[in-house]
Amino acid sequence: MIRNHAKRSRQEQRRRVNRMLIMAFVAVMVVGAFAQIAMIARVTGQNKQVRAIEREIRDLSANADNLNLSLNQFRNLDRVAARAAKLGMGKPSGNQIRVVRLPAALDNTSTQSAGNTSAEEMKE
Repeated sequence: MIRNHAKRSRQEQRRRVNRMLIMAFVAVMVVGAFAQIAMIARVTGQNKQVRAIEREIRDLSANADNLNLSLNQFRNLDRVAARAAKLGMGKPSGNQIRVVRLPAALDNTSTQSAGNTSAEEMKE
C-alpha cells in the first residue's frame, strides 16, 4: 500500500511538473507572439513615416525646381529689359542711380551717386 501511495505521489508530481512545463511553454509562446506583433506594428509605423517623409521630399524638390525656373526667368536681362520697357521705364541717367548702404543701425544711412567719381558720400 505504501508503494502504491508512493507510486501515485510520483505520478502526480510528474503530472504537475508536466502541466507546469506546458503552461510555461504556452506562456512563453503567447508572450513571444505579442512581442512579434508589437515589433511588426512598430516597423509598419516607421515605414509609414518614411513614406510620408519621402513624399514630402519629392514635393519640396518639385517646388524648388519650379521656384528655380521662375527665378531663372527673372535673371534673363533681355526679359527684364523688355518688361521694363513695357511698363514705360527707361534707362536711368548717371545722377538717378544711387547706391544705398544700410548699416546695422538704421540711424546712420548714406547714399552715393553712381556718377560721383570722387567716391564722396552724400549724407541725407
